Amino acid sequence: MRSRILLAITLACASAPACAAPFPTVDQNPLLNGFTFATNIAARLPPRGTAALTTTVNWSNTAAIQTADAEVLVIDAESREWRLGFEYALADRWTVRVQLPYRTSNGGTLDGFLDNWHSLLGLPNGDRPALAENDFRIEYERAGQSAATYLQEVSGVGDIAATAAYQLHATPTHATGLALTLKLPTGSSDKLTGSGAADTTLTLAHEQVLSSRWIAYAQVNATYLGSGELLAEQQRSSVASGTLAFDYRYTSALTITLQLDGHTAAFSDSSLDLLGSAWILTVGGEYRWRSGWRAQFGVSEDVKVEASPDVNFVFSVGKEWK
Repeated sequence: MRSRILLAITLACASAPACAAPFPTVDQNPLLNGFTFATNIAARLPPRGTAALTTTVNWSNTAAIQTADAEVLVIDAESREWRLGFEYALADRWTVRVQLPYRTSNGGTLDGFLDNWHSLLGLPNGDRPALAENDFRIEYERAGQSAATYLQEVSGVGDIAATAAYQLHATPTHATGLALTLKLPTGSSDKLTGSGAADTTLTLAHEQVLSSRWIAYAQVNATYLGSGELLAEQQRSSVASGTLAFDYRYTSALTITLQLDGHTAAFSDSSLDLLGSAWILTVGGEYRWRSGWRAQFGVSEDVKVEASPDVNFVFSVGKEWK
């Protein structure tokens, strides 16, 4: 009986929009890159013996000058994160996943493109005219004292994250999964590739088939932050984050996704938007081939203006074996 149920779920996933495709992206704020804002997990876990290899690029650009009370923050940076992930289903209800990121933060090349894009659409350019094109500068002053300064390109391996996920419930029309993620301090706060501490995240994910073409996905995360090295005196001990996404299956292979991500502040005692909570909207799609290959592309914008990068491009390619 159990095998028949699992077979029905697998067939439903292959022939109907019963497998949500959330984007593998989180807030790409350079000052938050080292923390664990959990990337999305599948609410419907694959059958035992299934393996998947995925590579993801998040390419973001931030240009902002923020002041409040005794604080001054300038971020003029472009960040690229390459993330390699491997997932394996140990049993019908259990999967494990390991992710290794590599991050680079520098002046980049997108400033001119974004200036022209804003001009074409008649959108405001914010603080960009006051900052040098394709320059790299991150400076945070508090009460007249320098709290963080980065003026030269930084790059390196980020914090490795290991996740164990369990299938709580699954039918052809809905599924719920629970996951525990441990992030190890393999990166460096000096290079903006890690926080200098281990973090732990508990995740609950759910997907619901709404019709023959529509599916909804929701995820909530509770993260315990270890005592990090970046702005250590202001760092909070916990962060809540979440995702709400809607998929529209345009064809059997192409899915269009609208996704909203948010998180609470990782730092306290600050009135600056870039050190507070954020809401991010991503629009794009996914294409799946019969061979098991899949590709995603999305563009993210800061719904809460100047609380996250001005723009982020996310591109992911993966292959699944059964």
